Amino acid sequence: MRRQLWSTRAMVLAIVSIIFYIILVADTGILRGMPRVGLETMSLVERKCDQCNTDNCCKCRFSDDGCQTCKPGFALNGKTCEACNSTHANCLACEVVSSKKMCTKCKPGFLLGKDGTCVSCQQANCEHCKYAEDGSKVCFECSPFHQLSKNGACLRCTDPNCMECSSSLNMCDKCDTQVAELSSAGTCETCNTQNGYERVGGRCECRKGYVTKDQACRSCTELLPGCQKCEVH
Repeated sequence: MRRQLWSTRAMVLAIVSIIFYIILVADTGILRGMPRVGLETMSLVERKCDQCNTDNCCKCRFSDDGCQTCKPGFALNGKTCEACNSTHANCLACEVVSSKKMCTKCKPGFLLGKDGTCVSCQQANCEHCKYAEDGSKVCFECSPFHQLSKNGACLRCTDPNCMECSSSLNMCDKCDTQVAELSSAGTCETCNTQNGYERVGGRCECRKGYVTKDQACRSCTELLPGCQKCEVH
């Protein structure tokens, strides 16, 4: 009975040792250049983006470092990752079909055409548009701080800190919480003092000791240690 137990333990240890050896040689690249028969399952281990030798590759094989998936904004063409916007301007995502890059997703304000290119919506403050039956472009979603009117135009919400006003230009549904909070009356009157804003002339502006930088209020002491008053040029 003891002999059988020791035999089972020895077999388990031997299996574990073999697994560790396979992982070790795969990681150190010892098996590079060897026939890949039987190594495919081991070679599909994912690496981090910064570990692949191919530029802009996000997933590659350990066995031959071949790229499988590129970073967002790039498409795999053979063994290299090519930028989508190098061929198609305003393209965010693409794929290679028959050695030709085809855009699959465009930047806001652009529509994906049938030929795989990005076509401008040609409408101010329109984030997403589509083709109508007559071939014209129609906006169906406006950029933040705007409302889509019945005739397809994008109109600015009345409150400058209102990001969404779906029912009426004067009735806000969602405020820019970085700047103000939504009141029960549908306005953005309560300024976010923790982020350096205060009510000035009916709108939220940077209070004393703060300046506007990168579309937000930043304290002078944060930008320049010890500074109480500053301005951005």
